Amino acid sequence: HSFIPKGLLRLYHSFLVKTERKLMIKSDIIISQTEALKKEVVKLYSVNQKKVIVGYNGIPEIKINLKKESILKKHQLPNDKFIIYGGDLSDNNGLPYIIKLIETQPNYSFIIAGKGKYTKTLEEYSKKFKNLFFFGVLQKSEYLELLSVSDTLLILRKSDLTNNVYLPLKILDALLLNKKVITTNLSIM
Repeated sequence: HSFIPKGLLRLYHSFLVKTERKLMIKSDIIISQTEALKKEVVKLYSVNQKKVIVGYNGIPEIKINLKKESILKKHQLPNDKFIIYGGDLSDNNGLPYIIKLIETQPNYSFIIAGKGKYTKTLEEYSKKFKNLFFFGVLQKSEYLELLSVSDTLLILRKSDLTNNVYLPLKILDALLLNKKVITTNLSIM
């Protein structure tokens, strides 16, 4: 809940959009991360679409120095097939659906990493459900180790403006490691 009155927020937002529009119109080139974001920029700021170029995300080569057995031992995991999710533990990222999968699919093992609204729930569930391995917040290198021993990345994001214009790097990480990806129908995909 914000302590700023809604009228003041609308005024501030209007000021930002007008200022951004002036900057965009004066710019020679605007770089967008995705085609969907390019369309939003052209629509919201009334700029010529020829000024907006798309520069997709790139990721560095992933080097995992440990063998699968060593990673499983390090993280105290059984030799199993894993579905992994890492990130913000929120409704926006489909956590209620992931939790339902954990409850109803005991034949699948889940690795979950991150923090957010569902942290406490997942901490409790990791004691209750043998198919859930919850790690909380991890360093990127640790997450990539766990991704490397997983079979599938699960990423269930709600369709909204933010999620429709950005491609999560974790999808690129998974593809680089030859993992399957289960995701929702994002307009950028």
